[in-house]
Amino acid sequence: MIRWLKEHFVPHKGNYHRPQFLEWGTVKYAVAAVVLIELVLFLLPTAHFASFIDKLNLSAVLPGALSTLTNDARAANDAPILAENVLLDRAAALKAEDMAGKGYFAHTSPEGRTPWYWFNLVGYQYSYAGENLAVNFSDSADVTQAWMNSPTHKANIISRNYREIGTGVATGTYKGSPAVFVAQLFGTPRSLAAVSGASPVPAWEMFLVSPHQSVNLILLALLALTAIALIVVISMPRSRHPDLIIHGLFLAAFIVGVYVANDYLSHRNFETSFIALDPQGEVQ
Repeated sequence: MIRWLKEHFVPHKGNYHRPQFLEWGTVKYAVAAVVLIELVLFLLPTAHFASFIDKLNLSAVLPGALSTLTNDARAANDAPILAENVLLDRAAALKAEDMAGKGYFAHTSPEGRTPWYWFNLVGYQYSYAGENLAVNFSDSADVTQAWMNSPTHKANIISRNYREIGTGVATGTYKGSPAVFVAQLFGTPRSLAAVSGASPVPAWEMFLVSPHQSVNLILLALLALTAIALIVVISMPRSRHPDLIIHGLFLAAFIVGVYVANDYLSHRNFETSFIALDPQGEVQ
């Protein structure tokens, strides 16, 4: 490792006073690595072979992550943690799959099935129930943040009327383009029993919980390395090679461009919708 750092960042006689990090070969590898990461984490989950990615559980919008993020939001607002209920998970998955398969985004299906149809279908008897929907996201954290930025969705998420949660994600087509559909259901069973907190997201999934943030951290680290190499090259006369400076500036500009594009793409074309029901059956 020390030898690698010396060869790539420290100008010396052995590397002809040319830090290898800014050589064109290294820059090309860095650019290729960034492009590959972008393809895997951002383009594949929303491409036409999204169903293949979904089967591999590589979609960046993960049901377990959404449930954990929702409970994090509740904890931050002094609301009790919701227990993950397998019936609600199934109902949410069925609703998401129905939207994905038929290409609609609404609480009521084209056949007139209301949100409560899915609760009843799996046999979940509720005293309180609610539904949050989202479409066109590729990041679990972005879904939860969008819901929390909406007063109505936030009220649904942090409501103290609920005791349990279920989340479903499906890939399909919406308005002619591939899309990820999300349904999150909240409920309180008619017969209250002791409930345990929702399971946390497995450690191996944490990188995919928010790929935009994770990749942006990688980009910032790469940008820092590029800046260090540039400073070294510019500050030492014997290593001040114009081509290395040009390579470094190109790599820095590329990284900044990708970083800005990620922020733009993470907020484009998303939609959310919410509905809640009280014991008297009134929509609020």
